[in-house]
Amino acid sequence: MAQEGSYAQAKSYYDKALVIRQTVLGSRHPDTAQSLHNLGELSYQQENYGAAQQYLEQALTIYQEVLGANHPETGRTWSNLGAVCEAQGYFAAARTAYEMALKIFRSVMGENHVDTATALNNLGSLFDSQGAYSQAAAYYEAALAIREAILGPKHPDTATSLHNLGVLQAHANQWEAAATLMRQALTLRQAALGPRHPQVALSQECLAIIEGNLQRKWQPQIVKQPLRQAA
Repeated sequence: MAQEGSYAQAKSYYDKALVIRQTVLGSRHPDTAQSLHNLGELSYQQENYGAAQQYLEQALTIYQEVLGANHPETGRTWSNLGAVCEAQGYFAAARTAYEMALKIFRSVMGENHVDTATALNNLGSLFDSQGAYSQAAAYYEAALAIREAILGPKHPDTATSLHNLGVLQAHANQWEAAATLMRQALTLRQAALGPRHPQVALSQECLAIIEGNLQRKWQPQIVKQPLRQAA
């Protein structure tokens, strides 16, 4: 429902679920934390970052107390909290949150897991945003290697890693490399998602801008895709 834009109605349902869970299960139950997490996600989608941060911090406290510091749900909450901090320009806090998520996923899930790849991708996005391109590349490439190994070379998440590497190369003014990577991402997305998917459109737009820069027609205005961890 939130994805359809019915934010007010979605929030009403989430609020009611939270009240029920707090009443029946208590304020320190994992399901109560899940309701808080959902409200944080909804607030993030509405770009209400202050509220999102508050909800996620409450959820994180509960998960840490009840499930433990190294539980996957704790890691996912760290990951989404990092995205909220990054959106507000709190880069140091975002890095801490993303690194906490990565540490948990590596410990619990292992190196070759989709959650680990997502955490690496998020750190790559963060460093890209700050112009630390060599560090960003290392994280993006690590995420790509994991996705290729466990999801396969034709998976949409693999295409996302290629897309983000293409954006990174464009930010670093490496236009030939950017074009090669973006073409690969576009080809994979068209095959996996179909020609009318929004991710296909995004890669097409980015490729057009990159090719325009190759011909020196305009300046870059391209969009990377950080992946937040799903609740």
